[in-house]
Amino acid sequence: IGDFSTLHQLLASSINVDPQKDWLIKQGFDHELDCLRELVEHSSEKILALEQKEQQETGIDSLKIRYNQVHGYYIEVTKPKLHLVPERYKRQQTLANRERFITPELQELQHEMLRARNEIETVEKKVFERVKMEVATYTHALRKLAHALAHLDAILGFAKVSYDNGYVRPTFHDGRDILIKDGRHPVVAQSLGNQFIPNDTNLTDDELLWIITGPNMGGKSTYLRQVALISIMAQCGSFVPAGSAQLPLLDRIFTRIGAGDNLAEGKSTFLVEMEETASICTQATEKSLVILDEVGRGTSTFDGLAIAQAVVEHIYTNVRARCLFATHYHELTHLQDNFPGIVSYYAASKKTNAGIVFLYKMIKGVADGSFGVEVAKLAELPGPVIERAQVILEKLNLTEIQHSKLTAGSDAEIIAEIERLRSENNSFKQYVARLQEQLTRVEGRLSKLDQIDYDDLSPKKAFDVLWELKG
Repeated sequence: IGDFSTLHQLLASSINVDPQKDWLIKQGFDHELDCLRELVEHSSEKILALEQKEQQETGIDSLKIRYNQVHGYYIEVTKPKLHLVPERYKRQQTLANRERFITPELQELQHEMLRARNEIETVEKKVFERVKMEVATYTHALRKLAHALAHLDAILGFAKVSYDNGYVRPTFHDGRDILIKDGRHPVVAQSLGNQFIPNDTNLTDDELLWIITGPNMGGKSTYLRQVALISIMAQCGSFVPAGSAQLPLLDRIFTRIGAGDNLAEGKSTFLVEMEETASICTQATEKSLVILDEVGRGTSTFDGLAIAQAVVEHIYTNVRARCLFATHYHELTHLQDNFPGIVSYYAASKKTNAGIVFLYKMIKGVADGSFGVEVAKLAELPGPVIERAQVILEKLNLTEIQHSKLTAGSDAEIIAEIERLRSENNSFKQYVARLQEQLTRVEGRLSKLDQIDYDDLSPKKAFDVLWELKG
C-alpha cells in the first residue's frame, strides 16, 4: 500500500462530489472554466449592471437592455428620448414608437456569454481529461493497492468468520488422504447452531470411494457439499469448520449435483447430467475430489443403475480420484464385495411409530431403505396416495429380491446368472407346454366318454371304447 496523498489531493480539489452542483470539475480548480461559469451564471447580473451604467451615462431613465432570439441583446430607447442617444450607439431596428441600438461593449459582452455557453462543456471535458491523464500515472500503483486491499479484505473476512464460529487451521500433506474430524457445513451450521450434527471423513487408499445411501432429507447432500467446501476453504487460505482437517492439495473439485436443463439448446435435465458426468470421467485425476449426487436418476431404473455402476467402476479403476457418491441405488453397495477401496456408508435414521427420525450421522454400512414414502408423509401427501404407494412398494420389493443377484458379482457371474434364469424360464415354458398337451388329451377323452350311450353298451363295445381311449 503506497502513498497516494498527492493523488488524493488532486481528486479532492478537482472532482465535484456536491450533488447540488451539476458540475464535473470543482469551482476554483481551473481559471478558464471558472471564468466561463461566471459568465453563464451571472450573465443577467452583468446585463443589469451594463443597463444601469448606460442609464447614468446617457441620462435616459427609460433605457432598457432586452433580448430576443433574432437579434440577441439590444438597447431599447423610446422616441421622446432619442435626442439623448450618444453617437457610439449603432441603430439596429426602428419600431413605431421606439428604436433599438447596439454598442461595442454590449456586443462584446454578448459574444463572451455565447462563447461561454458553447465552450463550457468542452473546456470541462478537457480539464477532466487532464485529471485522468494525471491519475493514469498511478495505474500500476493503484492496481497493487486494489490487490493488496482485496487480499487484506479476504484475510480479514476469513479471520472474523473463523473467530466467530470456532474454525480450526487445516494442515496439508503430500499424500492424497482427506481426513476431516467433526466437519460441518459452513452455511447450514451457522443457521442451525448447536443442533448441527458434525461428521468425520476418511478418504484414504483403503476407502477412496464412498457409496453413500440413506433416506431423502437424511443429510447426504449436505455432507457431500461440506466436504467439498472445507477443501475449497482450506486451499483459499481460510480456517475450516471442523475439529481438525488434514488435507492434500487438490487440482480440481468436480461436482454433479442437483437438476438443471438447457431447453433453449435442446438439452434435457438428464442430458445435462450426463454431460457433466462425462466431464468428470474425462478430466478428473487422482489428485481430484469428485462429488456425485444421484447420478442416473433421470432415466429408467435399469438404465440409470447401469450408468451409475459403470461410472463408479470407471472412477475407481481408471481415475482413482477421491470420490463421494450418494445414491438411492442400493444395488451399488454390492460393489464393495469386488472392489477393495469401495466402501458403503449411510445417513443414519430410525423408523418409529410416529414416523422416521433423521440422525444426520454418516455410519459405515448400508441403509435399510430410502424411506421415500415416509418422507412423502412429512410432505403431507394425501392419505389414499400414501396407502396406495405402500401397497405398490411391497410388490416392487418382492420383484427387487428376485433381481438382486443380477447386480452382484463379476461380469462373468452376472452373465451366468442371466443364462441360468433364461434356462429356468425355457424349462418352465416347456413344462407348461407339456401340461397343455396332456390337458388337451384328457379333455378329448372326457368328451368321448360323454358321447357313450351306456344303456346300449355291450361288452364288445365297451372293450372297443377302452381301446380307443388308450390309443
